Amino acid sequence: MALSVGVAALLLGGPLACTAGGNDDGFDFSTDSNGPGGPGTGSGTVDDTAGSGTDTTSGGTAADAGSTTGSGTDDGSSSDDGLPIEPCTSVDILFVVDNSQPMLEEQIRLRAAALAFVQQIGASIPTLMSDMHIGVITTDDELMVQQTAEVCGPYEGGDNWMASSSTTLSAELDCALAVGVAGSPNERPMDMLFSALSDENLVPGAFHNGFLREEALLVVVIVTNEEDEHELDTSWGSAGEPADWVDTLAGRKGGYAKDVVVLSLIGTDKPNACPDFQWDGTEGAQLSPRLEEFTTSFPQGAVGDICAQEYATFMLGVVPGVTSACANFTKP
Repeated sequence: MALSVGVAALLLGGPLACTAGGNDDGFDFSTDSNGPGGPGTGSGTVDDTAGSGTDTTSGGTAADAGSTTGSGTDDGSSSDDGLPIEPCTSVDILFVVDNSQPMLEEQIRLRAAALAFVQQIGASIPTLMSDMHIGVITTDDELMVQQTAEVCGPYEGGDNWMASSSTTLSAELDCALAVGVAGSPNERPMDMLFSALSDENLVPGAFHNGFLREEALLVVVIVTNEEDEHELDTSWGSAGEPADWVDTLAGRKGGYAKDVVVLSLIGTDKPNACPDFQWDGTEGAQLSPRLEEFTTSFPQGAVGDICAQEYATFMLGVVPGVTSACANFTKP
């Protein structure tokens, strides 16, 4: 099958390959609050047959699109456990994209769905008062993917991430997500995620300074076809256990897990769109129970099938849950 110019460029590391820094089913989520760091207990699922091009989503309880469920209201009052609730006024979105072999087709599907996902979030949240921030990191580099004049041109806002108001957002996002497949086979999405959001990278003057905002809902999108498991003999993979990962990420939002949305396109149990053999190192996807546990521990967590023929169904289907999470945001 002939490759398009953009696909060929991505394969060869051509002009669409940005440089890494320095080194619809109307599915909705449960938005019940469990206090600081408290993971949700929702177990609702939406399953589709393998090969259908749709995704398997799991995590919070399904609810009507745009509604809020569980504790708390969205009128500036407080939740059942006394937490102050006030709708978020901004959203920070961080994509964590596997840049190793064989992730080419998955990146193409992500690029096809990402812009509509970002735009739909912006259109669905009436309380947004400032730009959404959109950053991209890879599974082997904690620093956000940059653009240079030699490839796609610098981000319009002058930062190391994109702004939703950018007049060139479509080109910026497409370029940033075209991370290529020359990355390390030692995928460490959790280590990279936490390093990207560490104080070291967020303090004034640091590479990600200004990206993460107190008043913003944090949305993390993980895309990888392999599990993140620490191997003692090789030291490959991220350290820690899923419960530790939940606490660490929630800690970036004051300890409130409900102020974080985690969406993971990973290897899921069958039925899925992967081959019958599931994963042979080249085709399909490795089952990822650790990443799934991490994702679905968040009240607003959802898992999609990375083998699906397209990602728009999953990504647009979870937007109502992002909206609900914003409406139940914990007032800083």
